Order: sequence, then C-alpha cells, then structure tokens
Amino acid sequence: MYISVFLLVISLFYLILISFLYFGRERMKTLEDKIYKYMIITVFFGVIIDFIGLYFRIGIIDSNIIGVVMSNFHYVFLLIITCLITLYIFTPIGKKLINKSKKITYLIMGIYVVSVIFNFVSGFYPNEQTIYDYTLNEFSLYLVVGISIFIWLLHIIINYKNIKKKYAPIITIMLFFIPTIYIQNNNPELLIATPFITFIIVFIYHTLDNTDAKLINELNDAKEQVEKASFAKAEFLSEMSHQIRTPLNAIVGFSQCIESQEISDNVKEDVQQVKNASNKLLELVNNVIDATKIALNQLEIVNDEYATVRLINEVVDITKEKIGDKQIEFNIDFDKNIPKLLYGDYSRLKQVMINMLVNAIKCTEKGCIDFKIKTEKNNDMCRLTIVIENSEVVTSNDEINTMFENYDKLNISNFQMVEETNINLAMTRRIVELMNGSMIVKEDLGIRTNVTIIIDQKPAGESKMKNLENSIDLNSSDLNNKKILLVDDNKINLKVASRLLSDYGVKTEEVFSGQECLDKIISGEIYDLILLDDMMPGMSGVETLKKLRKIKNFNIPVVALTANAITGMKEKYLKEGFNDYIPKPIERKELNKILVKFLKLHNSNTDKDSIDTLNINLLIENDVDVEKGIQLLGDVE
Repeated sequence: MYISVFLLVISLFYLILISFLYFGRERMKTLEDKIYKYMIITVFFGVIIDFIGLYFRIGIIDSNIIGVVMSNFHYVFLLIITCLITLYIFTPIGKKLINKSKKITYLIMGIYVVSVIFNFVSGFYPNEQTIYDYTLNEFSLYLVVGISIFIWLLHIIINYKNIKKKYAPIITIMLFFIPTIYIQNNNPELLIATPFITFIIVFIYHTLDNTDAKLINELNDAKEQVEKASFAKAEFLSEMSHQIRTPLNAIVGFSQCIESQEISDNVKEDVQQVKNASNKLLELVNNVIDATKIALNQLEIVNDEYATVRLINEVVDITKEKIGDKQIEFNIDFDKNIPKLLYGDYSRLKQVMINMLVNAIKCTEKGCIDFKIKTEKNNDMCRLTIVIENSEVVTSNDEINTMFENYDKLNISNFQMVEETNINLAMTRRIVELMNGSMIVKEDLGIRTNVTIIIDQKPAGESKMKNLENSIDLNSSDLNNKKILLVDDNKINLKVASRLLSDYGVKTEEVFSGQECLDKIISGEIYDLILLDDMMPGMSGVETLKKLRKIKNFNIPVVALTANAITGMKEKYLKEGFNDYIPKPIERKELNKILVKFLKLHNSNTDKDSIDTLNINLLIENDVDVEKGIQLLGDVE
C-alpha cells in the first residue's frame, strides 16, 4: 500500500513539473501538441481516480457503489489514454490530419467511444459474468489495448524507414502496458498502471519538438525583414535605373539629334565619343542591376523566337567594334546546320557571347580570337556549343579562376578589375546556369584560353522573321498627318522625345501628368499614338493606362516610354496592357520600329501586303540577312 502511495505522489510531482514546463510557454499549435495536452489532463484525472480508489481500499471511505464507479473510471481512463496514444502515433508532426486520415481517425475514435461506454456499463454487472475467467470490463480492456498495440506495431513496421524519436516511448508502452495492467488487476493494492502511464507521458515530452512559438515568431519576423529588405533593394534598383537613365536620355537623345545635322567631322567625332561614353555608363548600370537581381534570385530568362543569323551578325559586329585598332585576327566558324529560327532568350544569349568575346579581347594584346558555334540535335532540342579561344593570353591561371568567382566575393578595392572583368564573367556564368547550360574554361598559361559554353535551345520551326517590318526606314512624308501625345513629368525628356520625333514630320503635344493625358482624351482629342511615361508622381503610367482603357471607344495604341528599363520590364508592361515598350535613353532605331509598327504599317496596306507576299523564309534559308538588306536598300521591294 505504501508503495502505491509513493508511486502516485511521485507521479503527481512529475505531472505538475511537466505541466509547468509544457504550459508555461507559448507553443506552436500543432495537432500533435494538442493531443499531448489532452494526455497530460487525462493522466491527471487518472492519478486523482487512483488516489480516491486508494482511500476506499484503506477504509477511509466505505461505499461499494462509489468503489465500483471509481474502478470503472480507472478502466475508462486506460482506454482513453490508449486512444490518445493511437491518435498521437498517426498524427504527422506539425501538420493537421490530411483528408484521407480523417476517415481513419473518425473510425478509430468511434471504436474507442463504443469501448469506453461498453466498459463503463459492464463494470456494474456482477463479477460472476466472465469471459475466459475475466470480467467483462477486464476482457474488453485487454482486447482493445491488445488490438491497439498490434496497430501501433503494424504502423511502425510499415514506416520503419521513417522511424522517428517519437516512437521510442511507444515501443516502451507496447512492451510493458499489458503486463502492467495484468499485474495491477491481480494485485489490486499495487497501483502501478497510472505511474507507468505517467512515466510514458514524461518520456513523450522529451521526444516532442520543443521549438516554442516565440522562437518560431522570431524566425518568421527575421524572414519577413529579409523579404522586406529584398523588396526594398529591388525598388531601389528600379529607382536608380530610372534616375540614371533620365539624364542619359537627354545626353543620348540630343547627341543623335546633333549627329543627324550637317556638322564638321571633328564635331561628329566628339558626338560619337559622347555616345560611346553614355553607352559605357548604361552598360555599367545594366551590369550592376543584373548582378543584384542575380543575388536576389530575381533574374528572369525570357524565352521567345529569334533569328540565329541576326544574333550572330550582331555579336560579330559588336566584337569587331570592340577590337578597334588592336592587332587581333578575328576568326569566325559557324556550323551551317544551325537552325534559322530558335526559341530561347535572345538578349541573354547575346549578352553571354559578347561578355566572353569582350573578355577575350581584353586579355589579348595581339594574336587571334576564334569564335566557333557548333550544333547537334539532342532529342527535340538543338544543342549549341559556343567556343571562344584567344591566343597570347596575358592573364594567369589564378586570375582566370578569380574572374569567375561570385561577384559578392570579389575584392572591391581593385575597382578597375571588378568593373571591367569580374562582374561580367561571374554574371555570365550565372546566366548560363539559369539557361540550364554549362561553361568550361581551359587555360594554357601564356599560350591560349578556351571557353566552351553549352546551351540547349528549341528549334522554332518555319515562320516569318518577327518584327521584320520594324526595320523599314521611314521618310518624313510618311507621317506628315500623324499626331502623337507625349506624357512625361520631366521637361527635358519631353524635349528630347519631341526633338527626335520632329525629324519624322509628326505633330506632337506634350503633357506633364497622367491626369492631363486623361483630360485630353476625355475632351475628344484624337491621336495616332500615345507615348506614356510610367514613373510619374501622383498617377503612374500604369494607373493612367487602366483609366484610359475604361474610356468608351478608346482604341489609341499606348507605348510605355520609361527609364524603368530593368530586364523583364517589357514583359511586365505588355502584361499591364501597353501595346509596346521603349526604354530610355531613346534609341532612334527603337523609336523607328515603334513608329513603323503603329503608324506606317498600321495604316498602310501596301507595305504590309508587300511583306506578306515576300517569301522571307526562302531568303533566310539561303543565309540572307534580311534586316541588313532592308537597311541598305531602303524598302522591302
């Protein structure tokens, strides 16, 4: 008897201690934790029931009816704790029960509820009614617990590959639960079942995921701060791009205007230097933005159909320009089997090639650079193998490896190296990886460097070259009767755009806000095209466009004219409902395309019919650079 009292007191002490530890801090509200909470409460009642039953046995209270009731409550307690343990085993950690498990759970709960009711009622029957020498409530208890243990064992065997620490106390109870109940039933004075369950409850506490809610909340707050910082960084990039491109727009725009006039050769040379410096600054801005977007995992690969002839010609032309007066022989070797049209990210692939060719030029004082493109079919993909080799290398092997390190690990103290080489090369490798390609660099010190880039592109099939009509040259007489509305909050930007458009003979009107643009349209003004800046105070270009689209019978093409020129912006603006997109600084070539697309070809069936009747595919298949031909000859015919 004293042993039973001692065990119950110890059990109560440990329950109070565990309750203090468990309920004393905020925890994640998982289903597993809820079940464990019910376990603690149930065992508390079990200890109280045993204490009351103990009083009956030592004669402090004498009531047969109350004794029977308390005995039945003890059996019910054992069944309920068995049910909770079963639910605990089948509960995924930190997750609610999935729909498929709910049906099984409801079935298990129903069986246990029936067992509890039957056990409680059968306890009031005379002890003479037995099954295999066991009373009804004893037999039902052994049956339910035995079946439960079998289910636990089966579950553990099925999930043996995912054995978790939570199963350790379950295995203990599987081994000793029935023997413990049997010993207590045969020795009513020895109350060991409830202390044994208490031990299991304490054991389970130490296998629970004890990460409290406070720590989780701190981690969530930290994650939220990181996300906010990333968003702020992206916003800063967009704003920086806008602020730098706005003055660049004026520099490049007015340079183009001056260049188109009759000026001396010296002035033309100076203007060209200004344009080159502007392009260099613009390239640097784009590289910094791309590098930061890569670091934020925000760089997007935008796939579309493109002509391989155009891509290769542009890369070759830029490379020759970069070589300049250097005594470098530039050798070109392209596989004749390269498909005429491919599907991929044209601008990024071009960027990769140019970056590596420019690096080869910088690392070569004299000698030769070989530019090769090979192709092979790989299932339904076309595998491009781009090889760039340069001789007379002036870069050591260690420097080559350093150049391809992540830009966030570079030594910023050597700004010239970071600006000219490392950012481009590290970024190039990352872009190749984003395109699911690979890059291999081999270097023979002082003799030769070989860079091999392997990228899969999808053949685009046979179709007309996209945007061919955008290469047609315009005469001022073509657009004499056209009227364009310019919307920008910056007076210099309006002046640049107006000045560039004046060469085409179009009429322009200028407004300084989205609201003024709306007022013009609502008042009945008619325009052939609207060039709309996005980043304006008060009402952005996107907001202005949405309100324009709500005006009845509004069908004027609207083109985004913005300094928000981060990669991927064109797709964003098209998705917002703009008809097209021109980045700042405004390039005459890009402006020419827009005017052709929305003014000349949109209203002239003659040129459109000429393009439709021309078998462009035939020219492309025979390696004719159609765009270059139109630029040189003047028109399609």
